[in-house]
Amino acid sequence: MFAVVAGTVTIEVGDETREGGAGPVWIPPGTPHCYRNTSGAPARMLVVVTGRSQVEFLRGMSRLTADGPPDPAAVAEHTAAHGVAILPAP
Repeated sequence: MFAVVAGTVTIEVGDETREGGAGPVWIPPGTPHCYRNTSGAPARMLVVVTGRSQVEFLRGMSRLTADGPPDPAAVAEHTAAHGVAILPAP
């Protein structure tokens, strides 16, 4: 589940597109989805996940992005270690 708490984030799940602040977005396990900051300023989301691997993946991504855009090689290594595929931006 994603809920935008600051800024503007576009969240896509299947055919559904939601702009940040429009309420929570529920994502079934294993469903491809994407989100991107479309505000031009810092954004924050509340993310609720189940399963230890997802928690560890998101904590790692938080560390990688703490100081700005992450190193693509570090992201590729981190996602591969957690079995996550990052889809190209539309």
